[in-house]
Amino acid sequence: TLFACTDKDFETPLGLVRTDREFLRLFRAHGGEVFFQDELAHRKDHAIEFQAVFLQYVLGAAKPVTIVPVLCSFSHLHFSHPDLLAQGQRVGQFLEA
Repeated sequence: TLFACTDKDFETPLGLVRTDREFLRLFRAHGGEVFFQDELAHRKDHAIEFQAVFLQYVLGAAKPVTIVPVLCSFSHLHFSHPDLLAQGQRVGQFLEA
């Protein structure tokens, strides 16, 4: 899957970072449901947790952080390699949703 979305919150050493569930509800309603099929990828990938801690540290406690967690897994080949072009079109579908 090129994109893996989740609507779960993220617990960090600096506290809970909430996911913008309303945004994701609208995203799903506009064709984004397919991008939640690989949601379990978030269990093994910790890139978003690192970014969440960074945002909490930079913004501090005075400004609550909400995020839209999306793991992305594609390269330039998805836009040029004949065997991967169909998958590359999913990028447009994601952006339109």
